[in-house]
Formats: sequence, structure tokens, C-alpha cells
Amino acid sequence: MNHVTISHLAKLSAPLLVALTLSGCEVFYSVTRSAPISEWPDEQCVRHAVEQTPGVVGVRGGHRPSEYVNPNAICPSDRFAFSYTFYGAPDSNVLGHVSAWGDCNKPETFSVGRTQINRTLPQEFVDATRPLILRIAQRLERDCGFTGLVASERCTNVVCPPLATEAAEPDSKPLN
Repeated sequence: MNHVTISHLAKLSAPLLVALTLSGCEVFYSVTRSAPISEWPDEQCVRHAVEQTPGVVGVRGGHRPSEYVNPNAICPSDRFAFSYTFYGAPDSNVLGHVSAWGDCNKPETFSVGRTQINRTLPQEFVDATRPLILRIAQRLERDCGFTGLVASERCTNVVCPPLATEAAEPDSKPLN
């Protein structure tokens, strides 16, 4: 006679429970340059720097409450962020974001990059957008007082070969 015990059932279902638990995870595909910040950046300076970056055709977005900041924050009603989306010419595959976020009126991180969740980021999009991400980071450091963006490239689940030296923006006068 076959008896199924709770112990036996638990042993059989454990792999299924693990699989179900893991299937709820989100997979990020991204290329970003991020740095911690101790004060909120000047949004006008950020937007102007992005708009003036060669290869950027347009910028949209701006100041808004953030729904993607840490939901476990001690004071979530005070969460704050601003985010701009930049894009290149039609069919250029250039699209990215510039964002600042933090909790409780305390800034934490500034980021420029391109991210997709649970959808592969095609390599041609990575290759087209990475040079602009670097140029924007250079302008933000030069014109808006950021530090650490240029040296902080992080590639997650995408291939990021070394950038050609011409990806760097030529020296130019600071924007005022």
C-alpha cells in the first residue's frame, strides 16, 4: 500500500517551490554610470547638459514623485526623484535616462544609462547608447559638479567592449 506522508510530499514539492520563488525575480539588462550624491542636483543644469550633448536629439520628462524608489523606506511619502529620457535621431537606437533619487528629502544616487527589465537589451542599442552615456556623464561632471560618473560604468547582462577614444566628447567650454 502506498502512503504519502507530509514529509514525502514536502520533499517532492521543494524543487517546485524553489522554481516558483525564483520565477518571480526580475532580470535587469542595463548599461549605467551612477554615483552617490549628497545634495539634489540642479535640474536645469542637468537637463541643459543632456540637451547640449552631441547625438542627443530630444529630452523629455522632469521633476516627479518616484514610484520606483525603495518601497520599504521609513518615510515613503517623502520619496523624491526626477528623471529625464533622452533619445537620438530616428532609427539611431539611442535611448536612455538621467535620474536622481533618494528618500526622506535626502538624495542618494544619480544615474545616467539605459535599462530594460525582463526584456533583453539588444546589443545594437547598447552600442549606440553607450557613447552618449559617456558624453553626458562628462558634461554633467564638467558643467553640473558631479563626480564619479565617468569612471563608474556598470554593464548588467549586456556586453560592453572598451569604448573607442572618439566616444569621449571633445574638450569644449563649459555651458553657462
